[in-house]
Amino acid sequence: MSNFLLFRKVIEQIIFPPGFFLLLILLIYLLLVLKKKRAAYFFLFFFFISFFLLSTWPGEYLLVRTLEDDYLPPSWEQLSKEKKEDMVIVILSGGMVQGSPAAGKGGAEIGEVTLARLYGGYKAYQVLGCDILLSGGSEVGRSSPLPLAKVMQEALLSWGVDQERIIIEDLSKTTRENAEYCLKKLREKEKGYAQLILVTSALHMKRAVSSFERAARDTEIEIIPAPVNYVFEKESLNILDFLPHTEALSKNFYALHEWMGLVYYKLGFN
Repeated sequence: MSNFLLFRKVIEQIIFPPGFFLLLILLIYLLLVLKKKRAAYFFLFFFFISFFLLSTWPGEYLLVRTLEDDYLPPSWEQLSKEKKEDMVIVILSGGMVQGSPAAGKGGAEIGEVTLARLYGGYKAYQVLGCDILLSGGSEVGRSSPLPLAKVMQEALLSWGVDQERIIIEDLSKTTRENAEYCLKKLREKEKGYAQLILVTSALHMKRAVSSFERAARDTEIEIIPAPVNYVFEKESLNILDFLPHTEALSKNFYALHEWMGLVYYKLGFN
């Protein structure tokens, strides 16, 4: 299974940007060598337009906003009135930095996306005081067996979260596996959870909700989206937002990955 996931990651990195753009440049070069100038000019124009959109705010408006607007954070005041014993906060991991000098020998430093998700889940815990399930195994293609969930647990413990409130799911490597293994973990507990507060990045929420609703279809657990880590800025636009910049490129690459993932899942792949 791990070899298949690694193979899939390799293919994804080749056919998704920026790998896709490298293949496109190679195609344009070959067309010019073969003196297929009309086709080469067409792909060159396509490359220019697509790269411009991916590196500017209009691209964010098309790709990022449409994903982040699907779900809004829940009303914590309303949820705090519910029975807390029936709730569990599920926080999905989003990467770590292995071999970071700040983490010490053999350790890993929590990634920025994971930290944003974790802090969002921690704030929900402060309001609700319910159990927390941390989901994330070791990263695909990495030699270290250290699971992301363990790194997340260390952070929560340092913030004063009761260890007895923390549940660890440290096997998953994909969003679908996050959902399947989390629901399996919850079924193993004696508690009968009725509400699952799902915490992940707003960009990732659509794919996460789809996966968790599918995994929970034979249960009575309600999936409540709690998006965090928003990246689309709706206000204070200026001329610089319409010029190429690396921040927009990073956001749009992330959003494009999520759109591709949604299509991938829609086709029935895990």
